[in-house]
Formats: sequence, C-alpha cells, structure tokens
Amino acid sequence: MVTAGQARATVLLNGNPLFGAPVSTCGLTNVPLPMGLGTVEIAGLECPTTVNGPISLRVALTLPAIAPPGSYTLQLDASDENSDKAFCAQVQFSL
Repeated sequence: MVTAGQARATVLLNGNPLFGAPVSTCGLTNVPLPMGLGTVEIAGLECPTTVNGPISLRVALTLPAIAPPGSYTLQLDASDENSDKAFCAQVQFSL
C-alpha cells in the first residue's frame, strides 16, 4: 500500500540530462523549469493505493517556442514512504 513518497523527475534532450527535480509520488506537483522556460505538471498516484497492477499518471509539459528541437524524455522514478520502488515511467516526445 502506497500512502506517500517521493519521486525524481528528469528531463533529457537527445539523451542528455537538462533538468531534474524532486516531485511527490502522490497527487499533483507543478515544477517550474529554470529561467522561466516553462513548467512540468505531474499528477502522480491517487494515494492510498496499491501498485501491483496498471497505474494511471498524467504529465503536462509547457515549453516556450524557443525550446530547442530534438528528442525529449521525461523520466520518473518513484518510491513509497518506505523508500521502496513504487513505479517508474518514461514519456518521450519530439519537437
């Protein structure tokens, strides 16, 4: 049963890390990108929950028109309140 926890969100461009930030495993987290270059909104698990089956996450990424083109990856690695791995997810997109 997951009731709380922490995750790490990492944004990569063409495989190179651009930005990383701690986020909550549960609920909604808004992360401002450096220099006001957008936001990452992550809707994590609806806790309390179990994670021994399919889960649903929502990610919204807002980038400015000047964002460099390329292949982007958003990596999420989440742990529960006991620091046990809860889930990992990867979102890939191109500009």
